[in-house]
Amino acid sequence: MNKLSKILSLSLLLCLMIMTMNFQNVKAQQPDYAKWGQMAIGEIKKKYADSEVTEYEYLGRTTVSNSKSRDTFDFVVKKNTEKNIVRVYVFFNPQTNQLINIQTKLIQQ
Repeated sequence: MNKLSKILSLSLLLCLMIMTMNFQNVKAQQPDYAKWGQMAIGEIKKKYADSEVTEYEYLGRTTVSNSKSRDTFDFVVKKNTEKNIVRVYVFFNPQTNQLINIQTKLIQQ
């Protein structure tokens, strides 16, 4: 192997190592509302224990005050042939990431 071949081989090896290291550091991130979505699902399952949650949609975040934000979710809840849409409001403190309360509202029967 001549000198040029060795340099090219080492360069290629180095590039592959760098690419591998960068990909190992990439992690899948959950959306920041995922924690509150899980709590909303838990609330739906408690209130509608005999029903099935077939769909949900994250509607967004609203700032209520410096110490209070609200994430809003819609859930399609199905019991037999009846489908209802239930809106869930999750209130939390964005500074401490602590739950304040959860409210549900039947918006469509």
